Amino acid sequence: MEKKANNKFKNFFDIRLISLVVGSIYIVCVVFSLRKTIIINIDNETTTVTTFSQKYGDVFKDKNIRVGNKDKVSVDLQSAIKDGKNIYIKKAVEVNVNVDGKCMKVLSSADDVYDMLCSENIKLGDEDIVTPSKHTKLKQNMSVNIKRVKTMIINEKQEIKFTTDIKNSDEYEKGTSKVIQNGENGEKLISYKVVYEDGKEVSREKLSEKIIKEPVNKIIIKGTMNFIKTSSGRRLAYIKKLRVKSTAYTVDENNDGKPDAPYYGRTFTDTIARRNVNGYSTVAVDPRVIPLGTKLYVEGYGLAIAEDTGSAIKGNKIDVYVNSYYETIKWGIKTVNVYILK
Repeated sequence: MEKKANNKFKNFFDIRLISLVVGSIYIVCVVFSLRKTIIINIDNETTTVTTFSQKYGDVFKDKNIRVGNKDKVSVDLQSAIKDGKNIYIKKAVEVNVNVDGKCMKVLSSADDVYDMLCSENIKLGDEDIVTPSKHTKLKQNMSVNIKRVKTMIINEKQEIKFTTDIKNSDEYEKGTSKVIQNGENGEKLISYKVVYEDGKEVSREKLSEKIIKEPVNKIIIKGTMNFIKTSSGRRLAYIKKLRVKSTAYTVDENNDGKPDAPYYGRTFTDTIARRNVNGYSTVAVDPRVIPLGTKLYVEGYGLAIAEDTGSAIKGNKIDVYVNSYYETIKWGIKTVNVYILK
């Protein structure tokens, strides 16, 4: 009887022991099934973590790994952990972006400058200049400068100033002038290629130039004619002024009772010598100096025409005609101004 009781106790103990062992094995299996190992790579620095947490976010919290809003994480923090998973975290860096007259501090985990600008919705024009280049890797406290570049074709109208032409004329008195044509400015159209950087012009290249309206030059007539004022107040235009020695001759008889003029008043040009105080009188000249037929004004004598010559009249010398021998004596020999009239 006692032996049977001992056998029953032993069987009960064996069953309890087996149950305990099986339970322990089960618990160990469950524990091992819950434990997971993940590899966390933060900016190329790797850490291996073993955890019983169910979500990646819980692991980061347990390990005091802070993930900012701009950090780049390769997994969803609320997703379930997979054993042996490699997780990559790229921490955002602070970048100074200078654009459009503003300086912005940007947190970004982008790989390079271009990706950072895209993520921040900073648009670039085709000609914009980015410094450093768009494919430069981002670094902490990097400064990125964007220069807005714009090229435009501009057409400008410009005034063409008229010029003034001065023409000499012996039709007008010396010292006077007259505008015979008013000047008028012209106009031209010039095309430029203009480059602007951040709104400021930095270069300008002329592409073409076209005259729309030709200028009209101003024309001024400048008088070159000399005038002399006679004793009677009359103004006479003259071409040339000569300083000559003068004598006088006449057809009247001299003290010897002979005519002073050998041809009795008939001139070399076959006219009759005359003294006309109200018109043109006759003078003898050297045709090499004063051409025959030239109208003159003789100082102290008046208007005259070169109609005669004389054997003694050579070079700068003239012989004025008078009506009497007395007047020839009175005239004598003197130097006078002779004006060749126009």
